[in-house]
Amino acid sequence: MVIDFGPRGNPIGIEITAPSQISLAAINGLLERLGLPPVAKADLAPLLAA
Repeated sequence: MVIDFGPRGNPIGIEITAPSQISLAAINGLLERLGLPPVAKADLAPLLAA
């Protein structure tokens, strides 16, 4: 995963370079480290369909 940061240092996007190899736990772990709320499995449906 590649994190994009805005000019003030806040995270503005996450690029998932290998969607078939990522897990919900990995994404939520990253979001937690960034101080952001977790996502639900349903939120990842479009990613899993890719």
